Amino acid sequence: GTNLFFEGFPYQSRMTTHNASWAVPDSAAAATAIATGWKVNSCVLSLALPGDASELETLLEHFKKLGKSTGLVTTSYLTDATPAAFGAHDESRYNYALIAADYLNQTRPNVLMGGGLTGLDAETAAAAGYAVVTDRASLVELDVSLQPRVCGLFGWGYLPYEYDGLGALPSLSDMTVKALDVLRRDPDGFFLMVDG
Repeated sequence: GTNLFFEGFPYQSRMTTHNASWAVPDSAAAATAIATGWKVNSCVLSLALPGDASELETLLEHFKKLGKSTGLVTTSYLTDATPAAFGAHDESRYNYALIAADYLNQTRPNVLMGGGLTGLDAETAAAAGYAVVTDRASLVELDVSLQPRVCGLFGWGYLPYEYDGLGALPSLSDMTVKALDVLRRDPDGFFLMVDG
């Protein structure tokens, strides 16, 4: 007999949650495992380490190759480990400027939204062809029919908890709704990673 209903399912999977170098993974290695299917060392973002340090294809890159629009939304700063594992490749989660450069020059998601600064600023994003918004009002007013690429840089670093009050900053649901407005215009579909 079985103890739990799902134990009777015809298919099951098993997984381990350690990374390649430690029993307890950090968010960079954990997000890399989700984004690429590979276990890597602590602090590594979507590179074969251990291994030959080659770039591991992420889900975002996979779906972009299929012609789909892509996006990253987070309540952390945009270059933090979880979104970075989906949109960048680096040996260290702390190389914020290099992570931002990967976003803007290599993977080029259609939507980037999260906390500002920490390697990515409005001027650099605008120069890379992104419409930049910096508060809830400008996010809500943005006409997505005119903007194929949107970068929301809100505040400095982590966004505050909604419970504590957001002031002029958007909520996770505000960012997600606007990201979906941008991405759903693609008839081929989209990939969106949302991290709260």
